[in-house]
Amino acid sequence: MLAACAGLRAFLPVFGASVAIRTLSMEVPPSLAWMASTTTIVIFGVATVLEVLGDKIPVVDHLLDTVQSFTKPGLAVLAAIPFVHQLAPEHSVALAMIAGAPLALGVHTAKASARVGSTAFTGGLANPLISLIEDIAAWCSSSWG
Repeated sequence: MLAACAGLRAFLPVFGASVAIRTLSMEVPPSLAWMASTTTIVIFGVATVLEVLGDKIPVVDHLLDTVQSFTKPGLAVLAAIPFVHQLAPEHSVALAMIAGAPLALGVHTAKASARVGSTAFTGGLANPLISLIEDIAAWCSSSWG
């Protein structure tokens, strides 16, 4: 579910993972301890808010979609690793990469394609409503995942 969420909102799952690590005192490998820092939580929180707001503006949304075609799969992997780190490191990263990255990219591609169609047919007027629906779907997938 985190990977699907990352396909809709890149920073929401890593923000949620960082908050979970911090508030639930989750054990993570030393190499991921930085995810629980206040600075990391603030950065991912601000990035989440900016992404959600920017996604409501068609021109900004299309720019985000272009850039995030490259970043969303990696952020999906980063969000998943703290929850599967009990496996051997090579297995947890492989699992996150094999399952998470392609799912995030697939959801992102479907979302971006739908937005291009929405912009073409409505001049971008429907994009904020579609974005709000995606926000709800991303929140639900991150909460239940």
